[in-house]
Amino acid sequence: MDSWPVTIFNIIYLGILWVLFVMSAIRAPRLSLERRRNALWIIAAFFMLAFGDSFHLISLAYEFITGSNPISPFWGLTWVGFGRLASSFTLTLFYLCLLLYFLNAFDLRWSGWIWVLLISTVVRLVLLAFPQNNWDGGRTLWSIWRNIPFVVQGMGVMVILFQQSPRQPLPLRRQLQTLAYAILVSFATYTGTVVGVFWHPAFGALMLPKTAAYIVVAWWLYLIAFRTGEVALAQDR
Repeated sequence: MDSWPVTIFNIIYLGILWVLFVMSAIRAPRLSLERRRNALWIIAAFFMLAFGDSFHLISLAYEFITGSNPISPFWGLTWVGFGRLASSFTLTLFYLCLLLYFLNAFDLRWSGWIWVLLISTVVRLVLLAFPQNNWDGGRTLWSIWRNIPFVVQGMGVMVILFQQSPRQPLPLRRQLQTLAYAILVSFATYTGTVVGVFWHPAFGALMLPKTAAYIVVAWWLYLIAFRTGEVALAQDR
């Protein structure tokens, strides 16, 4: 995974995320008042994804180019280790933002299932704080435990999209379904990496399609929430 093609791919990925964040902030004032208020969750989601992955991927790129991984000023971790922690933390908040956006967009009630997703978010954030995560070392079984609530969280958002998409008019229906499938691919490849590396390091290559899936996720979120002329979600109907 340490190569020029991978490094360039990661930098392009970060560039796309930051561009979508800026474009979202520019387009937000063009939305109706209610949609604009709710769209702030997507702007926050873009920021969380781009900000956390910037720590992670830029530190990896620096280590690859210079051969050095200096100690960060945070908790005695190297920059690569801190980047792993930061991206895990902000990615958790990314899915929380998506959950809150679609709850309001579809006008959904706070049912027991929604509370399960919120509790999973809290559990995930707590697990990230434990030293057993070994952010600066090799993967441990703790990497599986901390990702169980994360998978519950992400799959919960995906289920909401699959449940609500048939009730929406075209083209919104297809956009939501495409977004749901992209989330499914991202978690399938991510889970393959987390579990597979215990058998062979080559499973780490699954992070590349995972990253590509997040580009698709971010693009369709942008289309759904910000494109002028797109079909409105529940708050405008």
